[in-house]
This record gives sequence, C-alpha cells and structure tokens, in this order.
Amino acid sequence: MLTQSIFISNNNYFNPVDVEQTYNRLADLKNYKFININFEELPLDSNAANKDERQLQCNIELSKSKVNSMTYEFEGRNSSGDYGIAGNLIYQNKNMFRGAEIFNLKLKGALEVQKVFFESKALTNVPFFNTYEYGAEASLEIPKFLVPIKQEFFPKYFKPKTTFSGGYNYQNRPDFQRTINNLNFGYSWKQSKYIQHILNPIEINSVKIFTDSAFQAQLNALTDKRLKNQYTNHFILDLKYSFIYSDQDLNKKKDFSYFRATVEPAGNFLNGMQLLFNNKKDANGYYEAFNLVYSQYIRYDMDFRHYIYLNPKNTFVVRSVVGVGIPYGNSGVLPYEKSFFAGGTNDIRAWPLRALGPGAYNNNNATYFDQIGDILLELNVEERFPIYKYLQGAVFADAGNIWLYKPNSQFPGGEFKLNTFASQIAFGTGVGLRIDLSYFIIRVDAALPLKNPAKPEGQRWLLAKEQLRNFVLNFGIGYPF
Repeated sequence: MLTQSIFISNNNYFNPVDVEQTYNRLADLKNYKFININFEELPLDSNAANKDERQLQCNIELSKSKVNSMTYEFEGRNSSGDYGIAGNLIYQNKNMFRGAEIFNLKLKGALEVQKVFFESKALTNVPFFNTYEYGAEASLEIPKFLVPIKQEFFPKYFKPKTTFSGGYNYQNRPDFQRTINNLNFGYSWKQSKYIQHILNPIEINSVKIFTDSAFQAQLNALTDKRLKNQYTNHFILDLKYSFIYSDQDLNKKKDFSYFRATVEPAGNFLNGMQLLFNNKKDANGYYEAFNLVYSQYIRYDMDFRHYIYLNPKNTFVVRSVVGVGIPYGNSGVLPYEKSFFAGGTNDIRAWPLRALGPGAYNNNNATYFDQIGDILLELNVEERFPIYKYLQGAVFADAGNIWLYKPNSQFPGGEFKLNTFASQIAFGTGVGLRIDLSYFIIRVDAALPLKNPAKPEGQRWLLAKEQLRNFVLNFGIGYPF
C-alpha cells in the first residue's frame, strides 16, 4: 500500500509534482497525522560521468494517527416543516485489516413530529413525537482495486478505492411502518487530475411497508400506480456508473467547471433470470425476487456547474440539471426513490420540497403525496458577495420543472410534450444570507415565485400579484450548489 502511494523513485530527476502527489496519496490513506518529505544533498561522486549533477537522498517520515475513534452527534431536524431531533453514534477504524482499510459503523435514532393525513384509532394518545426511526449503517473502504490482479498493474495516479456498504432502517410513522435495507459494492478511481470514475456493479435496495388501516383504505381507493408505488413493497437491483469532471484548484480562486453524468440500468439481470427459468408472474402480472416485485428501468441524470470569480470575493455560479427515467418491462412507473422532484432548499427555492409539478398539474394544496416525475429540467444562477466579515449575501434565480414520461389521468397536464414544456417552466427568484464559519456555512434563502405553471395559461406570471407573505424560506447547511 505504501509503495503504491509513493511517486518518488530512484535514479530519476527531482520533480516537485511527484512530491506533491506523494503527500496527497499518503494523506488519503488517513492513517498519518504528520507527513514529512525532506531531501538531503549527497556528496559529489568522484566517479560520476556528469560532474554538474548532484544526488538527493529522500527521507519520508510518517507519524501514525489513532486507529480507533468514537463520535457522538446530535441533530436538529426540519424536513419540509416536520421538526425533530436525532442522534448518531459512530465508530471508525482506520486500519481494519492492516492495509489502511477504513471501517465505519453508525447507529442512529430519531424522533419527529409528522403530519397526520388520515384519522385512525391507532393515533389516539399520540405523544409529542409521533414518529420515530432507528437504524444502522456500515461501510468498508479499501484503498485499492479488490480484483485478482496485482496493484502494480494499475497506474499509481488512479487513486483506486473499493467500497462495501450496507444499512438497515426502520421507520414508524402515524400512517405506516417501513423497513429499508440496502447493500452496495463498487469502485472509484481517478483517470487524471480532473476526471474521476465511479462504478457500482451491484446496488441492492429493498423496501417493505406496513400501512395503517385508514391509510391503506385511502391507498386502495387510488387508481394511479404512481401514487400507490410510493407506499408499495419493492426490490431494486441496479448497476450505476458516474463520470465526474472538475478542474477546481482549491489553492487558487480561479474560474472552474464541474460536470457529473450518471447512468443507472436496473432489473435487467433479474428479468433475464426469470425468462431463463420460465418463472411465473404474480396475480398482478409482475415477476418477483425474494417475494418482492423488482423494478426495471433506465435512469440518466446530468449536472453541470460553472463558477466565475468576478473578483476574489464575488462569485457568479450557473448550474443546469437534466434527468430522465424510463420504466419498462417489470415496472409501470419509476420507484419513488429513483423519481425526480422539484422544489426545496437546493433546488427551485420558490417552492417547498417536492411541491412543484409535474408539468402544469395543480394539486389544489392536497399534500398527501409528494409530487414526483420521470423527467427533470432545471437552471439556476446565483451571485455570491460579502456583506460584513462572516456575513455573506446572495441573489439568485431558479427555473425548471418535472414531467411525466407518459400521460396520466391522475395528473392532468403533467406529461412532457415538446410543444408545451417550455410554457410549463417555473420561475422563482430571491435573496439569501450566509454565515461563513470556515468549517461550515449556515444558509437562509428567501424566494418568491414569479411564474407558476400550475395556474391557468395567461395567469401564470405572478410578479404584480405577489406579496411578501408568499416568500418561501429555506434553511440549509452549505451552499446549494
């Protein structure tokens, strides 16, 4: 592991880039609190062919950090207006198998006050916190490719990593109980200074839901599969690949760009096995895996950002996001957690979380279900500037919406059409205050909707009609993008 982290080699000319790479790679191992690389000029060799060349002796000094650590965290929560508290207990081992493998184990629990959508006898005498959840997450990060090939075969600058992760989460809400299990295995590596690849050959996610009788009666009355799917047992086996480009230099304030593209096919392997063994479908016409209907879809999303330094303290940022998800085969709709949404603190900030769209659909303030879609288009611009010492300001504008891939009678006007989607773009603008404490940023954004696609055509522009009470406040940690 150490030799793959050292770029300085015998009988080569001194190169400061090799020294910097060695510093960075040894620091990435996260096992050393002090790293010192120094050079000593050796006496001139009287037998050397070139009398103008001198030799350097390189010494690398490493001081190990503590292997084990325990962290306690306390959180205050605000999820779309639902308040709560949470706590985490985190154990970390930085050298699990004597090869700089980093093992993390997190135990977590939370209490929240959730909205109650439907009356139920089960909800009598509910305490102040009517929702609780608990769970565990574990991960193992190995700083090499876990493949039957010698590591020396790969270039050192790849910075390879192999990751295993898994988790269990139980949620008890007023209307239902839910268990979520996940298991992931993947690789990440750097192609160059600016390009990174992430490949997860296996991602498994299973969701089981146990609904309250009153809530289930409401679900049974629904005719739309998309709404029902939010509260239906399902299983996902997918492959995910991400390409990331960033030319940011953390040591210099200069213009830079960031680009990320992700493609995610799911369910094809399981579907092939079902056809190979000629398995039977369930009563609803779907194949199952582990007694759960599995999802089959292809999903793509892209995020591009460009940062412009107007001066060392003023920054102008442009971001565009595009996403498309197409269900097929064993799925009639995208799984809820793979669908797109609009609105929220890091999105189109003039709408609350998951409250915009799809298309021109108007939910008439019926907030029983999140508004989700299969297609996402979004554009954001923001200028950030200093106000006084730690206080910074921002002005921004957001535009975008989500749409359905196919027409749906439950969401009239929600499907994507080439001749109508442009008129269904929502616009919002606002101002923000940020407290920059160096190690994190506290952010408050106030946004006002300028164009609401849920209004009838001809009444969508709202600038002359809006008042200050229509501002949407967003609280967050860190920049939105």
